Amino acid sequence: DVTHTALDRLCRSGVGYVPQVNDVFANLRVFENLEMGGYLLDPVTRARRVEEVIEIFPPLRRAFKRYVRSMSGGEQKMVAIARALMPSPRVLVLDEPTAGLSPELTRVVLDEQIGALADRGTAILLVEQKAKLALRLADRAYVMVRGEIVKADTASNVLDDPRMAEIFLGGGSVSEVSGAE
Repeated sequence: DVTHTALDRLCRSGVGYVPQVNDVFANLRVFENLEMGGYLLDPVTRARRVEEVIEIFPPLRRAFKRYVRSMSGGEQKMVAIARALMPSPRVLVLDEPTAGLSPELTRVVLDEQIGALADRGTAILLVEQKAKLALRLADRAYVMVRGEIVKADTASNVLDDPRMAEIFLGGGSVSEVSGAE
């Protein structure tokens, strides 16, 4: 349980976080956002991590000196994720990373960016409303309804469960999924 844990302590313990909104410093340049993500690192390590993160997100090299406010939603999301990766987190928590993005940018964020991070070995906790898309990437899935976990299983089992469509479309009840009467 990390409730009430100071953010710097969470960061030092290996947790990275990208909130749904306000996930970048829009009035700063890309490189400044990355430096902010590495504020707990010594200068040499911070510079090395900037280069490593840019390798993960090559388009950021071309945009390195751009103000983030001038970038598209998808580009800003890339900056936000890159910033969160600066301290080399063991677990990256992404809260609705596709919120407000077009279907094409949603595909890029989920399939290319998040998928590539997972392939590199970063553990990702993804909170996402676009469940079917997210489940294609996931190993495990936890379905929450009104703050309660009603199903925990492999992503493929959740995806194949016909009761899940009912829950996601609002027609099902928690008791139908959890087995409660």
